[in-house]
Amino acid sequence: MDPGEYIPLIGVGLLCVTTALAIAGAWALGRARGIQDSMRLKGEEADTHARIERMERHLEAVAEEIERLGEVQRFALKVIGEKVVDAQEPARLPHGRVITPH
Repeated sequence: MDPGEYIPLIGVGLLCVTTALAIAGAWALGRARGIQDSMRLKGEEADTHARIERMERHLEAVAEEIERLGEVQRFALKVIGEKVVDAQEPARLPHGRVITPH
């Protein structure tokens, strides 16, 4: 074989090698970025989980306060109702008589 015949084979060989290296490099770079993204997502997931737990605690505190307000309202209505009943009782005349205006 003539040495001039090897030049096209060397060119095709170099093209194959550079293509294979480019594909392997792209794969390695994508793999590294994927690992970095997964680590970042795990950190964000932990942060999100902590935020949700804080929100749950705050919602429970708000629910307890609303329950206390409901109890206060029931007590206030009971006291007001008792005062209204007490205020109406002396308005009655003795012996159960009622004076009607006519």
